[in-house]
Amino acid sequence: MVLELLGMQDGRVDLSLVQDIRAELKEVTLTPSTNPFFQADHLATFGDLGTPLKPYVQPYLPPPREQPAVNQLHEAVCGRV
Repeated sequence: MVLELLGMQDGRVDLSLVQDIRAELKEVTLTPSTNPFFQADHLATFGDLGTPLKPYVQPYLPPPREQPAVNQLHEAVCGRV
């Protein structure tokens, strides 16, 4: 997927055009031997990446809001009485 979206040449991904990127991330080397995620999923399709990607994305998501318990259909439709 990195290859299709960003392009890769000799295992290197050029991120220099990304706005406000840190200097050490302007060029990233991705090889299966140095990156465990890339090793496990470098041949995966976009649809297959959801489950392996979730642990990396989860810390950046806002915490889920608590939903009040609904005990009966009437409460769900009309609200609590």
